[in-house]
Amino acid sequence: MILQIWYLLATGLLPVAFAAKPDYGVGFELTLDYGVASIQFRNGSHVEIAKIEGNPTYKQRMRTADFQEDHAYIAPDTPASVSWQSFRDYLPPWLGGHNHTHDSLSRMLKSLKIASESYLDASVSTAEITLPFPISKTFFDTLRSIAKSISISIPETPASPAGKLAAIHVYDIGPGNCDYFDPQDPAQVFLTVEYTRSALTVLLIYEECGVYENVRVLHEIDVGSQESTHDRRAKLTTALGDLTKMPVEFNSEVLKSLSNVVFMGESSQDQLLRDVLKDVLSKQEQSGNETTVVDKHEEPVNPVFAGSLAAARLNIFRSNVAHDEV
Repeated sequence: MILQIWYLLATGLLPVAFAAKPDYGVGFELTLDYGVASIQFRNGSHVEIAKIEGNPTYKQRMRTADFQEDHAYIAPDTPASVSWQSFRDYLPPWLGGHNHTHDSLSRMLKSLKIASESYLDASVSTAEITLPFPISKTFFDTLRSIAKSISISIPETPASPAGKLAAIHVYDIGPGNCDYFDPQDPAQVFLTVEYTRSALTVLLIYEECGVYENVRVLHEIDVGSQESTHDRRAKLTTALGDLTKMPVEFNSEVLKSLSNVVFMGESSQDQLLRDVLKDVLSKQEQSGNETTVVDKHEEPVNPVFAGSLAAARLNIFRSNVAHDEV
């Protein structure tokens, strides 16, 4: 009987509902410099699995990743994102698409997978992958193809940017009781700030009753934490000033202040970044309302792993939905 059940499961003839829900979720975040992996367990515990430095080809590829187009984005003054080299990444191997940049992404995902499997002592067949910034469908299709080549299944639609995922799944920013007539559950706007050696990615997000929308998105690849203090201060002040300008009008709502600021990334504790953001927000005349700075939730969360942890929790959520729908 046991052998028969095993055969039915292996061949896909046994209904999925017969199988138990997976006991964990796996999440990866790909930043411009490194990749990180986390695992979330159903008992509420989580593990920060690995932070893997990307090679120079990986870093160059991530710096030329194309954005999802949106009129609300504040685009940085950077070179065109799709060069001939990056265009080749989207071609099939028989047309010259298999190259070092494609391989570098594959090696990064494979390394994160191996690290996760080593900890779990089990194979990883599904994961959620997030990036700091919204990506185009073309780039996402490339990621799906690479994931499939190393036997990882990811959803057919891209995950939200890491900051938005972290706000929802790690820091529980919104929603309230979803009563549109309850003044205790107003719409809100908040910031997520992901800062690394190479980039500043900031999302201004509108939330109402559990619906999250990007109002403005900033992704600057020339204000990393390794620049001189003078240059960084000037660039940070300009970038953050434009993005946090108040009031924010969205869905017929006029919001005059931010509810929260979430810091992420390996340079999230950078004092200059925090000082500049504090100065910028204080000049926005936010009606005297204070903004809550979120660095941890019920238990400490390493800001480097906040995005991958949020992806892992989303991985569990999606598996629950898929299991319940069968």
